[in-house]
Amino acid sequence: MKMISPVFQNAVFGRTIELNILGEQKICSFDCSYCSLGPSAVRISRLKHDADFPDLESIVSAVGSASGRSPQTRQLIETVLVSGNGEPTASPHFF
Repeated sequence: MKMISPVFQNAVFGRTIELNILGEQKICSFDCSYCSLGPSAVRISRLKHDADFPDLESIVSAVGSASGRSPQTRQLIETVLVSGNGEPTASPHFF
Protein backbone atom coordinates (compact mmCIF):
# COMPACT_ATOMS: atom_id res chain seq x y z
CA MET A 1 0.00 0.00 0.00
CA LYS A 2 1.28 3.44 -0.88
CA MET A 3 1.54 6.13 1.79
CA ILE A 4 -1.23 8.31 0.28
CA SER A 5 -4.26 7.13 -1.65
CA PRO A 6 -5.64 9.10 -4.57
CA VAL A 7 -8.25 11.68 -3.58
CA PHE A 8 -11.70 10.10 -3.56
CA GLN A 9 -15.23 11.25 -2.79
CA ASN A 10 -16.60 9.71 0.41
CA ALA A 11 -20.35 9.94 1.05
CA VAL A 12 -19.81 10.91 4.69
CA PHE A 13 -16.44 12.68 4.76
CA GLY A 14 -16.39 14.44 1.37
CA ARG A 15 -13.10 14.72 -0.60
CA THR A 16 -10.83 12.31 1.23
CA ILE A 17 -7.33 10.87 1.16
CA GLU A 18 -6.18 7.81 3.07
CA LEU A 19 -2.85 8.09 4.89
CA ASN A 20 -0.86 4.94 5.64
CA ILE A 21 1.75 5.77 8.31
CA LEU A 22 2.87 2.16 8.79
CA GLY A 23 5.04 1.64 5.73
CA GLU A 24 4.93 -1.55 3.67
CA GLN A 25 4.58 -4.16 6.41
CA LYS A 26 1.39 -4.97 8.33
CA ILE A 27 1.63 -3.89 11.97
CA CYS A 28 -1.31 -4.74 14.16
CA SER A 29 -1.98 -6.11 17.63
CA PHE A 30 -4.75 -8.32 16.21
CA ASP A 31 -4.80 -11.12 13.65
CA CYS A 32 -8.46 -10.93 12.64
CA SER A 33 -9.61 -13.82 10.46
CA TYR A 34 -11.38 -11.41 8.07
CA CYS A 35 -8.38 -9.09 7.53
CA SER A 36 -7.40 -8.89 3.86
CA LEU A 37 -3.78 -8.14 4.86
CA GLY A 38 -3.28 -11.57 6.46
CA PRO A 39 -1.44 -12.21 9.72
CA SER A 40 0.77 -9.56 11.30
CA ALA A 41 4.40 -9.95 10.28
CA VAL A 42 5.72 -7.65 13.01
CA ARG A 43 4.71 -8.37 16.59
CA ILE A 44 3.96 -5.43 18.86
CA SER A 45 6.58 -6.65 21.37
CA ARG A 46 9.27 -6.40 18.61
CA LEU A 47 8.00 -3.16 17.09
CA LYS A 48 11.03 -0.96 17.85
CA HIS A 49 13.45 -3.62 16.57
CA ASP A 50 11.69 -5.06 13.53
CA ALA A 51 9.49 -2.31 12.07
CA ASP A 52 10.49 0.10 9.35
CA PHE A 53 8.26 3.19 9.62
CA PRO A 54 8.29 6.09 7.15
CA ASP A 55 9.97 9.11 8.75
CA LEU A 56 7.89 12.09 9.82
CA GLU A 57 9.22 14.33 7.02
CA SER A 58 8.06 11.81 4.40
CA ILE A 59 4.59 11.67 5.94
CA VAL A 60 4.24 15.46 6.07
CA SER A 61 5.56 15.83 2.51
CA ALA A 62 3.15 13.18 1.17
CA VAL A 63 0.14 14.85 2.78
CA GLY A 64 1.25 18.28 1.60
CA SER A 65 1.64 17.18 -2.00
CA ALA A 66 -1.57 15.10 -2.16
CA SER A 67 -3.75 18.03 -3.24
CA GLY A 68 -1.36 19.19 -5.97
CA ARG A 69 -0.94 16.03 -8.06
CA SER A 70 -3.19 17.13 -10.91
CA PRO A 71 -5.74 19.84 -11.73
CA GLN A 72 -8.53 17.45 -10.73
CA THR A 73 -7.13 16.99 -7.21
CA ARG A 74 -6.17 20.58 -6.47
CA GLN A 75 -9.48 21.00 -4.73
CA LEU A 76 -9.98 21.13 -1.01
CA ILE A 77 -9.26 17.89 0.83
CA GLU A 78 -11.86 17.68 3.56
CA THR A 79 -10.72 14.56 5.39
CA VAL A 80 -7.50 12.65 5.97
CA LEU A 81 -8.23 9.09 7.08
CA VAL A 82 -5.30 7.69 9.03
CA SER A 83 -5.33 3.97 8.36
CA GLY A 84 -3.27 1.61 6.27
CA ASN A 85 -1.47 -1.65 6.86
CA GLY A 86 -2.80 -2.51 10.31
CA GLU A 87 -3.16 -0.39 13.44
CA PRO A 88 -2.00 3.20 12.72
CA THR A 89 -1.66 4.09 16.41
CA ALA A 90 1.26 1.63 16.60
CA SER A 91 3.39 4.11 14.66
CA PRO A 92 5.81 6.14 16.79
CA HIS A 93 4.72 9.23 14.76
CA PHE A 94 1.07 8.96 15.80
CA PHE A 95 0.36 11.48 18.52
